[in-house]
Amino acid sequence: MTNPDYLDKLNDYQKEAVVSDAKYLQILAGPGSGKTRALTTRVAWMVKENNVDPSSLVVVTFTNKAAKEMKQRLEQPSLLGQEQSSPLSVSTFHALCAQLLYRHVDLTLLEKNFVIADADRSKQLVKMVVKDLQPSLSLSSQRKKPGKVAPRERKLTDIVSSTTSAYEERLLAANMTDFDGLLLHGRNLLKDHPDVVDHVEHVLVDEFQDTNSLQYELVWLLTHGGDKSLTVVGDPDQSIFGWRYANKGHFEKMKADYENTVVVHLKENYRSTKSILAGAGHVVAKDPKRLSRELFTNNPDGCGISVLKAKSEVHEAELVTKEIGRILEFSNGLVKFKDIAILFRMTALTFNFERALGRANIPFVVVSGSRFLDRLEVKDLLAYLQFFYNPRDVTSFARLINVPKRGLGEVSIKKIQVMATQQKWTLLATLQNIVDAHPATKNMRIMSKSVTELVSLLALHKKVQGMMDEKVQTGAILQTIAHSIGYQDYLETNYEEDHETRWANVEELITFAHRQDSLLVEDESGIEAVGHFLEVATLCGDSKEHDEAEEGRVSLVTMHAAKGLEWTCVFVVGCEEGILPLPWTTDLEEESRVLYVAMTRAKCFLYCTHSAQRRRWNTLEKNLITRYLYDLPTAHCQKHTPAWNANVRKWVAQVLQKPYEENDLLLEDDGSGFLSNDDKIFAEIVDQITVDLQKKLLY
Repeated sequence: MTNPDYLDKLNDYQKEAVVSDAKYLQILAGPGSGKTRALTTRVAWMVKENNVDPSSLVVVTFTNKAAKEMKQRLEQPSLLGQEQSSPLSVSTFHALCAQLLYRHVDLTLLEKNFVIADADRSKQLVKMVVKDLQPSLSLSSQRKKPGKVAPRERKLTDIVSSTTSAYEERLLAANMTDFDGLLLHGRNLLKDHPDVVDHVEHVLVDEFQDTNSLQYELVWLLTHGGDKSLTVVGDPDQSIFGWRYANKGHFEKMKADYENTVVVHLKENYRSTKSILAGAGHVVAKDPKRLSRELFTNNPDGCGISVLKAKSEVHEAELVTKEIGRILEFSNGLVKFKDIAILFRMTALTFNFERALGRANIPFVVVSGSRFLDRLEVKDLLAYLQFFYNPRDVTSFARLINVPKRGLGEVSIKKIQVMATQQKWTLLATLQNIVDAHPATKNMRIMSKSVTELVSLLALHKKVQGMMDEKVQTGAILQTIAHSIGYQDYLETNYEEDHETRWANVEELITFAHRQDSLLVEDESGIEAVGHFLEVATLCGDSKEHDEAEEGRVSLVTMHAAKGLEWTCVFVVGCEEGILPLPWTTDLEEESRVLYVAMTRAKCFLYCTHSAQRRRWNTLEKNLITRYLYDLPTAHCQKHTPAWNANVRKWVAQVLQKPYEENDLLLEDDGSGFLSNDDKIFAEIVDQITVDLQKKLLY
């Protein structure tokens, strides 16, 4: 039998996966190994060569973007074309469940025309439920009886359970379901009425390492407990969403549940150079439970991974920014801004880079995130500072007045603003007059608890005003505000899932303020310094102006958001203990996989940078390079930036598959002079001091 033309584009490993006649198949696809091509081509093979009805195929993935990309590939004439691919079901788990529920709503607890609540609507509904149940939810709602211990039998788990039940009841009463409910209702539908998917004969799952237990159960039900065929594609080494309950152990579970599962490895990487692939492989191999899986590439060796040590977090950002300029200069058009990414473990680290790139007029975009100073927790604290600096700032007042909650409703806040306007008082004066029971405020009905909170707010203002009069630094003022309002507790209560990251952003804001204080002229302090800081903060690094930059923008991306993406040059920054791994992590192996995913985004050049010392709360803390890079073999790395010359540009063009011809310009740089002599001496001294500490940490 002659091979179809679309198989000619596959390597031997991909072809083995595509044409496999196994009923149960695992395709283990490392980064850059062409997993999407293998999966979509397998679908085409089933339809064209095995005469499978396209409507009996279900392809499931995790993002709308991935689903759209697979549909577009299948619609190409070289695979299925639009007509043959139109009956295919290619969607996310959530979209698939929604389709089934809408189609068979009479078999569920939902009713026709049910609505899917997004995250914001879900939060609003939860707040309504908690408000209604608040009297019965309090752990201390019952009074202590004489001679008895205060009853606290209602533990937090009971409170969560009763709140969740009430929330779900409220959803059903409103004929609504949330995102998690989609999967639960879908699971229940398939369990109670398995015949609704009798037409499904083949299930294909993308990014299988990201499935949680509920999604695995959905796959089991879609295949009628193994009666139908199943193909999964994924990579245990790229399992980095454990905090979403993703379980890479599902690969082994599948082998147990689906007997005679065949495993095919896609071993060839098309993305990266040999040096990048070897270095990344060294990192992921640190997991002692990992089964050995080696990738190879036919790409050039390239250059070693540049492991660069900076003096501080600010110096780190300056080094990266300077190197981006060098790349643009010596690549002679092969690399543009859009081909460069800076990857972070957490968003709090982006700020120094936003500042440095902005000063260098390098266009950038914070992907899947906002500008640092636009983040909620940063804007909350800035609102306090802005309001205390200018008591007529109505917008800042509206933001801070209930952060944390002070028991003032929208109506009361509006009345305060109206009164301030009518009486020509500042908002602070209005609050003070309410507390003092000024005759003009007699119609203002404010609860005594709220009045007490206003007294505290006015006391904080007086304290901050005194600090400004005494010319206390802005960083110290912000720190006082954060502690006085109990902002860390507020974040823990209201943003349980990511309060550590948000608090890290607060720390970074205060560090930035201290840094600005150090740049002030001698006689500029106190209220003038606060005004200067607010001006800098307001005008700092707005990336919108770069939207139409001809050469694109440098991407600032978290390591998790970078998964599935690739760039010619990648800077993985903050490669230090306390960041990689995070101090609160319970899974050190997953942290190594996070770094592995970040490193394997790079095609030609990979930089791993770290700071010898980093400032937190205006305290300088010494850092050790992350344990995952400490013993990176010298064959795979270098302590300077990459060289640039005609030969380098030649292999870069080869990896990028770009046509390139050298011109008469003499563009050469060996990379060794990038760090100043002072920087090199500093790095050597720190290396000598920290080597014993690193050994103690690791061994």
